[in-house]
Amino acid sequence: MKLESIYSYLQALSNALEVMDLSQAAKVAELSVGFPEWARQISKRLSAGSSLRTALLSAGFPKDLTEQLSAYEQAGALKEGLDNTIRQLEKLMEVENTYKKIDRDMWILGILIVIAFAVASMFYLPVVVNNLMSGIGEPERISRDALLRTVYDLFFQASFVKKFVIFVVLSLPVVIALVLKLHRKVLFLIPSYRKLLVENEKAVVFTLLLTAPNPMEAVRILHRLFRDRYRMHLVARLFPEKGFESFTRSNLFNEVEKGVFKTIAQTGNLDLFNYLSSEVERRRSVLLNSLFSTLNLIKLAVAGTVIIVMYGFMFYLLYKIQQMAKGG
Repeated sequence: MKLESIYSYLQALSNALEVMDLSQAAKVAELSVGFPEWARQISKRLSAGSSLRTALLSAGFPKDLTEQLSAYEQAGALKEGLDNTIRQLEKLMEVENTYKKIDRDMWILGILIVIAFAVASMFYLPVVVNNLMSGIGEPERISRDALLRTVYDLFFQASFVKKFVIFVVLSLPVVIALVLKLHRKVLFLIPSYRKLLVENEKAVVFTLLLTAPNPMEAVRILHRLFRDRYRMHLVARLFPEKGFESFTRSNLFNEVEKGVFKTIAQTGNLDLFNYLSSEVERRRSVLLNSLFSTLNLIKLAVAGTVIIVMYGFMFYLLYKIQQMAKGG
């Protein structure tokens, strides 16, 4: 179930609730997303009298969003809950779009590398080897050099099938790495990416605290989302006693943010979460710009390395062949 589909469904459901009841609104929302099986399941359950929570969970809806909407329904503020959840999804979609852009850029780079392998193995190297090695006239001399012997065996009068197999062997690791999204593992080596992940987590926390029907429900949802990460289980345990000050026990937040949590605990001014949320967005914008700049440099470095290695190898091969042709 894609975030875009969930977003469209909830948007349609929210709009329809302005003029009809939940069961009818679900049928309108189902129509708006093209009658997928999960949307039909929700409509069927609601028509049979099931609660919204039961209907959403039976359709495979994300559990955190389901619990949040269920809490709003029980509070009699489902329309408000839908609107707040939609805003929350917009934040999550921004994060997902960042990953999609990175994946797209990596695919473009990977395809260019595959094309370079195709040109080298299917056209350039066979022509060079056939033209220059044929001029040596003494294949036994080639066997004395391991590099020349290997290249000679691979490309001298090679059939199309043989060249294609060489191309596949060279390209397959690149394609597998792209399909498995191994570049996302490499991203962890970039400091701005690691910081961006933390800011994304903070955006989820502050958005939930702003949109959940009440702070306690927000803490419950956060506990289900993060479990033991960032000591969120400790926050959930202490919240009934210490309130927002319990968030100072989490290692997700910096000292300034912890100070704001203490102020909120003392004053009850929940509008300060808007400040924290805006600060996260500001830092995310800076980090995204830094990340994409770094990625552009990495792409240039990878492309340059491939070109230098491939064509450096070819020029070195030409040099060795010419030396042998001269009797060196």
